[in-house]
Parts: sequence; structure tokens; C-alpha cells
Amino acid sequence: MSIEAVHGYKNVQLLESSLFLGRILQEQDRTKYTSHLRRLVASVVMLVAYGRRIDTLEDPRVVMNMNTERGTLLVGHLISLLIRCRSAAFAK
Repeated sequence: MSIEAVHGYKNVQLLESSLFLGRILQEQDRTKYTSHLRRLVASVVMLVAYGRRIDTLEDPRVVMNMNTERGTLLVGHLISLLIRCRSAAFAK
């Protein structure tokens, strides 16, 4: 991404940061701060990549992405486990 393109997203980041700060100021439960931050990041990424904002982490696009990410991590862990088991079997 060029420097000019990055500067073009400054308004997106300002908008999402303002919304994030407003939500944090209204939030009574500090344990939910992380979810507000995740929504901020997800919305900026979705705007830059797909041109769409998200209002909540329950947005279908975000849920699908998170499920895909979890599945990818699970497959990666299974492959690592299989490699370790196979290496241990050859070591005997």
C-alpha cells in the first residue's frame, strides 16, 4: 500500500477511533473494553479491504472470518501434533 493510500484512510481511522472512544466512555463494564477494541480493528480492516463498516462483532462477515480463522488455527495445531507424533515414532 502506498503512502498516499494510507493517508486516504486517515478519516476512516478517525471516525472509528471517535466511535470507539464514545463507546468506552459509555461502557460501565470494563471487561467489555476488549470487545470494543476488536470491533474498532475489525471495522477498519473491513473498510480498507472491502469498503464496508461493521457496527458489531456479530456482523455475519466478522463471524465468518473469525470461524475461518479458528478453523485454520485448529488445522495448524493438528498438523503440528501429527508431525511431532511421527517424529517421536521414528526416534524409537
